[in-house]
Amino acid sequence: MLRWCAPPTSIRAAATAKRRRDGKEVTGMTMYTDTYLFENGSWKCIQAQLTSVAPEHQPADDTIISVYIEGERHERLS
Repeated sequence: MLRWCAPPTSIRAAATAKRRRDGKEVTGMTMYTDTYLFENGSWKCIQAQLTSVAPEHQPADDTIISVYIEGERHERLS
């Protein structure tokens, strides 16, 4: 049985990760869409989807809104 308690809400965003592999910096990007449902007083993720973005389709750095390093928010450098 499927019962909706509230309209589902979707969040769509992109995440860029920079890391070192074999001594070289490697950058990767994923687009994601998560769908949440508010039920019994809390939000639950009911669907998650990730897609890798090819380097030639990645947006420029000036589109970055927030920067997180090891889970902490930092000011974006211009």
